[in-house]
Amino acid sequence: MNRFRKKGLILMLVLIFTLALVACVGGEVSNIEEDDEETRRVGRDGYGFISIPTYWVNFQNINSPNVDVAFSDPTGRAIINLFLFDDSFEPRIFLSAVTYGMENDGAEDITSAMVTLDGMEVYQVYGYYPSSNSWLVAWAFTGNDGNLRFITAEAPFNEILDVVRIIENTYSLAE
Repeated sequence: MNRFRKKGLILMLVLIFTLALVACVGGEVSNIEEDDEETRRVGRDGYGFISIPTYWVNFQNINSPNVDVAFSDPTGRAIINLFLFDDSFEPRIFLSAVTYGMENDGAEDITSAMVTLDGMEVYQVYGYYPSSNSWLVAWAFTGNDGNLRFITAEAPFNEILDVVRIIENTYSLAE
């Protein structure tokens, strides 16, 4: 795939994803329960696995049908997506495109960081959408197979830390 097609694909995915975020997140806000709730392990080979509350459901985003692994709370406001790209995109450059899309869609307080996920140093970017009182947090890294993993968490302001903890505390490439 040539460089311009890759950039176009990245920008298209970013725009679709951020439009989906604005469309899906908002409205009333409810807290994710933090007691000792039961969880189940979900995911897919290549994409990775997470442990989510048993009451979460499979999520199909009609604005981004290429997401094969997506889950949400029953309200559809707290969402986790796991993406896998066969092509070897550079994670830092990919998240630069995500940041650009976030800026264009009204996100504020956009911040980048390096964090540890499944024992690996990965790129992270997050930002706040005041119009929907929600946050988007994204992680990107290249696995040993050369494929790019892109993980997103989106949730209202008072739930985002719980959703981020699901990913940062339970994500792994192996089940």
